[in-house]
Amino acid sequence: MKLPTLRRDPTAALEKARADLIAAESALAGLRGKREAALVESDDLELVQLADGQITETRRTIDILNNRVAALRVSSSGLVQQRAQRGSVLSSIDRTKPLGYDTEI
Repeated sequence: MKLPTLRRDPTAALEKARADLIAAESALAGLRGKREAALVESDDLELVQLADGQITETRRTIDILNNRVAALRVSSSGLVQQRAQRGSVLSSIDRTKPLGYDTEI
């Protein structure tokens, strides 16, 4: 059984996704502050609408990143299980016999 190869390390991808998520949440907090300031300090509704649009877009980004983190957790745990299974299979091979020992010619 050939095990699939991954193009990138799921653990590293998970760490990056978590860092991106933290950055997006921080950006969202800043945008909320920007919106509040626009409400209090300006009569220009376009500034509030602009902030609202940016908040909506950042929320979508956060949703995507949450989904990515969840998917990478599953992928990472699956990789751990695959490695354990591969180790189990490899340890069950009798390495004292040469290859083809049990087959007749």
